[in-house]
Amino acid sequence: MDKTAETLIDVSGFISEYSAHMMGCGVHTSRVIRSANRIGESFGYMVKISVIQKKKKPVSYTHLRAH
Repeated sequence: MDKTAETLIDVSGFISEYSAHMMGCGVHTSRVIRSANRIGESFGYMVKISVIQKKKKPVSYTHLRAH
């Protein structure tokens, strides 16, 4: 395997793990996508990412109030 392929595998693995961690922490999907794109672009790659959540967490809106 050449150096470019190894770098691509390393970068894509990092982006995948980083994105999964961000989603697990409750980050907005749009932020995950933007961050993944920025990381890929910094290495000279174009990133195409799909984000799918396994579970939906119930959210109580009773605590949200306008101040």
